[in-house]
Amino acid sequence: MTHKHSLSFLLMLLCFPSYGHAQLWSGIIAPTRATAWTKAGVKGGIPSASWTQCGSTIAAYTGTAATINNAIAACGTNQYVQLGAGTFTLSTGIQIKNSNVVLRGMGADQTFLVFNITRANYCGVGAYAAVEICNGVYTPNSANWTAGYSEGTTQIALSNTAGISVGTFLILDQNDDASDGWPATGDIYVCQTASDSCSWQGGGGNGARSGRAQTEFHEVTAISGGTITITPPIAAPNFRSSQSPGAYWQPTLANQVTLSGVENLSIDWSQITTSYIGAILMADNKDCWINGVGVLNTTAGIAYGNQAGLYFWRSFRNTMQDSYIFGPTQQQIAGGYATSWANVGELLVQNNIWQSGAEGIIIGGPDDNTVISYNYFIGENTAVNSVTQHGAGNFMQLTEGNILDGWRPDAIHGSKFMLTVFRNMFQGVVNHSAQYWSNPIFDATNVRFSNVVGNVFSAPYLNTYQVLYAYNGDAVYGLGWPGNPYNGLNVVNDPNVPRTLLRWGNWDNVTNATRWCGGASVPPKNQPDTGWTTTCNSTSEVPSGIKNFPNPIPSYGDTGAGQSAMPASFYLSSKPSWWVFPSGISSTPWPGIGPDVTGGNISNTAGHAWLNPAGNCYLNVMHGRPDGSGGPLSFNAGTCYPPTPPTDVEAVAD
Repeated sequence: MTHKHSLSFLLMLLCFPSYGHAQLWSGIIAPTRATAWTKAGVKGGIPSASWTQCGSTIAAYTGTAATINNAIAACGTNQYVQLGAGTFTLSTGIQIKNSNVVLRGMGADQTFLVFNITRANYCGVGAYAAVEICNGVYTPNSANWTAGYSEGTTQIALSNTAGISVGTFLILDQNDDASDGWPATGDIYVCQTASDSCSWQGGGGNGARSGRAQTEFHEVTAISGGTITITPPIAAPNFRSSQSPGAYWQPTLANQVTLSGVENLSIDWSQITTSYIGAILMADNKDCWINGVGVLNTTAGIAYGNQAGLYFWRSFRNTMQDSYIFGPTQQQIAGGYATSWANVGELLVQNNIWQSGAEGIIIGGPDDNTVISYNYFIGENTAVNSVTQHGAGNFMQLTEGNILDGWRPDAIHGSKFMLTVFRNMFQGVVNHSAQYWSNPIFDATNVRFSNVVGNVFSAPYLNTYQVLYAYNGDAVYGLGWPGNPYNGLNVVNDPNVPRTLLRWGNWDNVTNATRWCGGASVPPKNQPDTGWTTTCNSTSEVPSGIKNFPNPIPSYGDTGAGQSAMPASFYLSSKPSWWVFPSGISSTPWPGIGPDVTGGNISNTAGHAWLNPAGNCYLNVMHGRPDGSGGPLSFNAGTCYPPTPPTDVEAVAD
């Protein structure tokens, strides 16, 4: 691109509207600290309900997966392979290489796939699984990203566009920061090096390019020369030319599996005893899904490290919903997680159940614009939390409406920023006496600009509101502490964690009140704020005065004169169609968790929390034990979430 053309392009960008129009979180979170989470998940929703069957129903059998793989390969567009009821005992893995095809069972309580396989796979990403959704070819093209860095931008310029088509998903990145803080020390810091100022172990194999932990995923909607129009707009505020921004992508659409999924069956991976292998792997794909699936592992421990029941890798806009994950029953130091992902964008993980003794969700990073919502976690009894941001480069993620034990962005592999936690109920760990990480919110060193809004903290062992730069598992918040020294390092405490943290409208059972701690001059209901000194200790929990990325005191809160009600969701414009309850089971109001919710059916929450649909399914349909103990349960998504006419719209358009 010539200098003249570069200048013309930059001037043209100034004409495009900014990405600051009203969002569901407007008035609570500053636009620079949040994004349009309405875009997460399969574009337009999972479409397969109207698809047609290809071939005959495959009856249960014992042998290799060749019969199933051949049937999948023979499917046309918008078709599914139907597996019958019974148990399929398979000695090789299932491969979904083509787009617009589904592998479907009769129900997670009727169709069972039992695998005893080794590390034979075709995805080529360093991880393996019994069922893999990917083309198996990854030889990416790349380019320098030469213009269009601003947050909200929808047009960018690349140094070459070879192989890019409308529909290609691009991964944008840039070099990690060489020193702490942009635009100033103590602000956004993207790092993954093992050092006293950054992380304990450094980055790992996470699908991103070396030394470039921050990535963003975008779909190409138009191409004109070197100018690319993308969706969604740029989300991060810190992309800049000094960091040598770039892009990479699959060279043809044929290598990018799109609109394929797994539905209504169970996968038992208990017999798999090989490292880096699990139940389902989704790699290098877009708009794919896991729906109504049971993922079962009944082993007493993970004998081999770094296994995950479900794994997403270099994936864009995928959905995991209405599913049940049982096990692994124990996590060992060598590793082992129920669900994990790395280098993904706009993933939607919604309305699932985790009954597991291992890590529920561990995010290897990088991760952008992902939504983890309305899930139910129970049974974790080792030194883990329900949702852990483990790798470097996680940002602009929304965790909403979940019932879980804890949320933990750690300092093990690198930094994170601008993560949002909204309307969750933190019930605490099951076996607190055996825990190491038991804070409901633990923001470690270099986890900055977090937003914690409208949550309910009810763990019975909590007796301290917060602890700074040290560990106290009985505190609601653990902030700015990196963890115990190991690996020959002593990662430092970080005062920028509490300095940049937004807390607003959270109820906790230590304070025994909802904390609207913005300042005495802006009290709830525009009335004299007696809670400013008693509840808030005359201390603001809104970072309105910081120089970079401040958050104004929210206009939403306790309803009354001068304030509006807090929105039900940050990504759903109305009650979703899956917010349903079987006949004979009491329904939950929408929203079901928050300081403005009353009459809730979960104890120790002052009535501010009701079971979400996933929790209702586990406790009242599957009849699971409240502590998560016991073996795998019979699960069927259609029984837990009976279909209703599609009268509700799930997401607001941008």
